[in-house]
Amino acid sequence: MPVFPKKHLLERLERNVTAYERYLYMGLCRNGRYFVRLDVNGITHGTPESLQELMPEILWVPETKEYVTAKPVVYKNTVYTSTYSPEARFSVELAGFDIGTGETVFYQTFGGPEEKINGNPIFIHDDILYYLSRSISAWDLKTGGRLYRHVFTHDVPVSKRYAQYSLQPVYYEGKIYYTSGAADNPMGHRNIHCIDAETGELVWNAIAKDSESLETNPIIAHGRLYVSQHSGLRVYEPETGKLIGVDKSFCGAGMGRNVLYKDYMICLRVDRNTGDGRMVAVYVGE
Repeated sequence: MPVFPKKHLLERLERNVTAYERYLYMGLCRNGRYFVRLDVNGITHGTPESLQELMPEILWVPETKEYVTAKPVVYKNTVYTSTYSPEARFSVELAGFDIGTGETVFYQTFGGPEEKINGNPIFIHDDILYYLSRSISAWDLKTGGRLYRHVFTHDVPVSKRYAQYSLQPVYYEGKIYYTSGAADNPMGHRNIHCIDAETGELVWNAIAKDSESLETNPIIAHGRLYVSQHSGLRVYEPETGKLIGVDKSFCGAGMGRNVLYKDYMICLRVDRNTGDGRMVAVYVGE
């Protein structure tokens, strides 16, 4: 396994970090680009002003030497991540590493100029890894085989469904739901999407009038899908995309993670006049 030369001190961590057991998994950029993990047991608890230098363990040096920006996903003792090429010069490298040994157990390369999107593209459910970005792809983790791949370019009509800046997809009864960075505009984009998990094909998508970009995630509870945004708290029928209702008095944030806790949606509520936000719990029970 590669080791940092002493001069390669920790300089820049990528923004997506995943904690699992005693490690923090993340991308790192310092005279090269790496995927590393940091053992939190090595942290000494001194004063707030004390400085401690920790050396991460390198798990992977991408062949393309590109940035490792995807939020790592841990699934069945394996951690998965992928690269991002800002200028789309190289294909995406998608890799999985055994938590115990650090051995590479999954590796794929795919894509090209159409993949110029970073963020949180990896989603795993029932041994299927979905890569949701400017393309939608799926792999069977048991065999390593790719199940499908759909690529979207700017000449695709209003059914465009790429998952630009999707924060956290949701799996529900054979379908995957997510929001995206599109906003309501004359180009006819949509920013609330539902796709068939088995085929990757679009089931339905929608957008609210004057909607902003939705760099967030939907919540599904008791057969209803909730999307919090500036224009109100919108409620949909997950299977069909039928709009059940809108609470226009609720002003939500188009960015940030929503959390389902029991029968409550934990999210931000924003004051339309001041822009100040407050964390609230919205009852989404039966």
